[in-house]
Amino acid sequence: MNDAQRQARLMTALKLITEASDATEARTRTAYAYGYLDGLQDEGHLSVHNANSLQSTAMARRDKRLADLGAAPVPNPAQGEDWGRPRTKDEEAGIEWWNALDVDERRRWMAIAGDTGVVADAWVAYKRANESAPMSIELNKPQTLANARKKIAQLSDARHQGDLTYQYAVASGWLSALRLEGLIDSSTFTELSAELNASHREIGATLADGPANH
Repeated sequence: MNDAQRQARLMTALKLITEASDATEARTRTAYAYGYLDGLQDEGHLSVHNANSLQSTAMARRDKRLADLGAAPVPNPAQGEDWGRPRTKDEEAGIEWWNALDVDERRRWMAIAGDTGVVADAWVAYKRANESAPMSIELNKPQTLANARKKIAQLSDARHQGDLTYQYAVASGWLSALRLEGLIDSSTFTELSAELNASHREIGATLADGPANH
């Protein structure tokens, strides 16, 4: 997928939030957008800066739509996001690389990354500059699949039905990002979706109703 196609899909996802017919749909569509953006960022197809900016946009659109619908506002920051997760090996490598740079090198790579102020973006710029061959997309990488299954496993953290709906939408967005970016094939997407749906049913059967507070 090229940048123009990716941007078009992201804008469509954001537009859907403002077109939600009720509060639950607005929250669910926002959660889907969060998951989609997290999936792109995790795979290096979207910078940390851009992902955060788009998530803020999604949050603002959600809040406006809830206000238009006369629904209760959502506490910010939203619960259920993937905060506090262990760093990946690539993230650890990026931190070690950054810590080893002198001030001038840090400035240089941050400038190449667009002066976003985010170390992860500078790390991505460095890796791209040092690739010996054009970037190619590998289907069904073990780490990609492992991260997707971690996202599915997070459904078990849900405290009530409203929380579960949110987590399910985030995971759905994540899987959609992987498929639409060509990072997993159709059969793998179907397999992961089946795992997600099965987990949703199993966990849902054990939870009581609760507020949709995302």
